[in-house]
Amino acid sequence: MDNTNKSLTKLINGDWKTVLKGLLVTINEDALTDSDISKILPIISFFQMKTDLELMHIKQAAKRLTKNRSDQIDKVYSIMEQLDSVRPQLQLESLRALINDAAKSLEQNHFGPVLILNSRSWPYIYKPPYPSPENLREITAKISTQYVKIYIVTVILDWFSKYFDWVSEKKWLFRNFSDCFEMLSFCFD
Repeated sequence: MDNTNKSLTKLINGDWKTVLKGLLVTINEDALTDSDISKILPIISFFQMKTDLELMHIKQAAKRLTKNRSDQIDKVYSIMEQLDSVRPQLQLESLRALINDAAKSLEQNHFGPVLILNSRSWPYIYKPPYPSPENLREITAKISTQYVKIYIVTVILDWFSKYFDWVSEKKWLFRNFSDCFEMLSFCFD
């Protein structure tokens, strides 16, 4: 039995990037449907690049959780419980914290970006370069102020543009009318 385990470990970890991609695709598909990953748990137990699997799974789970739907939170939690049974054990504290943040965000009627900004669970390597919520308020205040200024200028420029278009249209009509009048007067002479 020990030789079989060594052979399986060698086979699974020979092309570990392809295996990792396949595991993540399967977990993601199951997270969107029935959240049953029992068929791949033995492969995960032989997989040696568990840190990469954990980090990439958290990244995918965060993408699914930003939709803030309670059924998705339940599915991610179910997958986490199944992953908890893998030996040697995976480090799932960050995933637990992300699920708790998503549930808290849902209770407070927040949407996905709020979850991403306020989440304490991002591993250092995958932490998005988002500003803190305090900095975000300052940035959005500046943006909205600039938008108001730009909007007012745009409205004024738009109004002048329409006015000048109207003036040039009237001038064109007048020019054409006077040309027609001259042509008509020539015909009657």
